[in-house]
Amino acid sequence: MGGDNLLNDFSRLHFGCAVHLTSTMTPTLVAVIVAWGLLSLYFAIRSREFRKFLAGAFFVSAGIQFYFYLVNLSIPLLGTSFVQTPRISEFRSIIHFMLFLICVYFGFIRKTNVIKTQASSNN
Repeated sequence: MGGDNLLNDFSRLHFGCAVHLTSTMTPTLVAVIVAWGLLSLYFAIRSREFRKFLAGAFFVSAGIQFYFYLVNLSIPLLGTSFVQTPRISEFRSIIHFMLFLICVYFGFIRKTNVIKTQASSNN
C-alpha cells in the first residue's frame, strides 16, 4: 500500500511540473525563436557563405516538412500543449522552399556589388 501512495505522489508532482513547464515554456520558446531568427538574418545579410549554408538547411527543412504533410503526421512541440498539424507542415514546407530559392539566388547565382565595384575601379 505504501508503494501506491508513492506512485500517486510522483504522478501529482510530475503533472504539476508539466503544467508549470507549459506555462513558462511558451514565452521562452517565442523569445528564443525571435532571437535566433534575428541572429540568422544578421549573418545572412553579412555573409554569402552563410546564405549558402541556409539554402541547404531550408531545402532539407522544406523536404522534411513536406514529408510530414504527406504522411499526415502531427508533431507535438516539446514542453507545451501545442501540436503542429499536417496543414501547418504544408505551409511551413512552402515557406521554407521559397526561402531556399531566395538563399540559392543570393548565395550562389547573384554576384555581389563589391566585385563589380572593384572591377570597374581597376579599368
